[in-house]
Amino acid sequence: MLRLAYARHNNDCSRQYPEIANAIFPHDIVLDGEIACVDPATGNSDFKAVMTRIQAKKTDKITALAGTLPSTFVNFDVLQYNGYFTDRRQRKRTPDSLSR
Repeated sequence: MLRLAYARHNNDCSRQYPEIANAIFPHDIVLDGEIACVDPATGNSDFKAVMTRIQAKKTDKITALAGTLPSTFVNFDVLQYNGYFTDRRQRKRTPDSLSR
């Protein structure tokens, strides 16, 4: 299955965040969330680092930034699970079932 990362306004940013775009999930799933870069010195989210990553275009720069400004995905919601759209009550229950 193809795993892609999309920004607001449906812009594909998979190339800029390969560690997220290449994540392996045990199920067919569509998640809603946010990409974050955490400053290792402070443990705080660094918005400037996220913007630096998304603006990178060349493969060698993207690869270097993935090493120096690693990103993570913060999940807010499960929108689709195993091909089925989830309703609000299911979305509240579904994250617990992902660990099975």
